[in-house]
Amino acid sequence: MATNQFGKAALLLGKNQVINPTLADSIISNYIDGNLYMDTTENAALLGTKSGIYLLAGDSTNTEIHRLLVELFEESKQKHKRFTLFSPSKEWDERISSLLGNKVKSVQRYSFKYTSNPSLVYDQELPLGFKLSKVNPTTIAVSQEFNESYYKEYWGTINNFLENGIGFYIKTGDIIAAECVSIFASPNYAEIDIVTNPNYRGMGLATILAKAFIVECVRKKKTPRWDCAVNNVVSINLAEKLGFDNPTSYSVFIRNS
Repeated sequence: MATNQFGKAALLLGKNQVINPTLADSIISNYIDGNLYMDTTENAALLGTKSGIYLLAGDSTNTEIHRLLVELFEESKQKHKRFTLFSPSKEWDERISSLLGNKVKSVQRYSFKYTSNPSLVYDQELPLGFKLSKVNPTTIAVSQEFNESYYKEYWGTINNFLENGIGFYIKTGDIIAAECVSIFASPNYAEIDIVTNPNYRGMGLATILAKAFIVECVRKKKTPRWDCAVNNVVSINLAEKLGFDNPTSYSVFIRNS
C-alpha cells in the first residue's frame, strides 16, 4: 500500500476514536507487515495483519468497509483462521454487532495512559538467585509463552521482534520465572505483554519486569502502553502501581466457535 494511503489512514485514526491501538501505529509505520483497505471516499479504513487481527477507523456508516468486513470474517471462518477485531468507538460497536450478530462475541478491555516518571517506579530488588536479562533467541527457543509461534503471529518473524521490539525475562537456574515483551510496537509506542510462571507468582517479578520495560521505552523515546481485560484485577492493579491511569474502555470482537 502506498505511503500516502497510510498517511490518510493515520488521519482517520485521529478522528472520533475512543482508542488508537498500538497495532495501528505498528502497521502504519511498517514495524509489522499489514494490509490497509480504504474505499474511494477515503472516510473509513480497515487495517489488518496476516494473522487475522483487524482494526477499524473513520466513518462507521461506510458501506464499502461494511462489505469488506463481512467478507474478511467469512474468509477467516472458511479457512479456520483467527478473527480479532478492534472497535474504535461505540458507533462501530453497534455497526459490528449489526453486521456480524451472534457470530462474534464482544470482549471489553481497558487502555491505560502512562503518566509517571520511570525513575520513581519502585526500587524493588530481585530475589537472591534470580537474574534479569533481555530476551534473546536462546530464551525464545525454550519459552512456554513467548515462543516462536507467538512472534510469528504478532511480529511476523523473530528477527523483526529482536530488531524492533522490547523484551525482558527473569530466570532462576534453568527456569524462566517471568517474561515481559512488547506485543506490538512502533516508533512512538510499545505495548506490554507480561506473564509469570505460576510457581513464582507473589514475588514481585512482574513489577520488576514492567519497570525494566518502561525504562527501556523511555530510553528509546517510546510511550509504554498497557491494555488488559476490564475484569483482570491483577493486571489493573499492577498497571496502576506502575503509573498507568485514566483507563479508557473499548471493545474487541472475536469469532464465536
